[in-house]
Amino acid sequence: MLVGVALLSTGAMVGVLSGGPPLRRALRQLAIGFGAAAITYALGLLFGVGAV
Repeated sequence: MLVGVALLSTGAMVGVLSGGPPLRRALRQLAIGFGAAAITYALGLLFGVGAV
């Protein structure tokens, strides 16, 4: 949950500073972050890597 808030905040700040739409940039950042986490999780399952 905290990571999601941080990703949304970072994306919104980038949007404001670059003159783009903050909500769109925030959601894009959230999707990229969660997408990367999902890919990492899937690769861990594929290679049999788990938390000890």
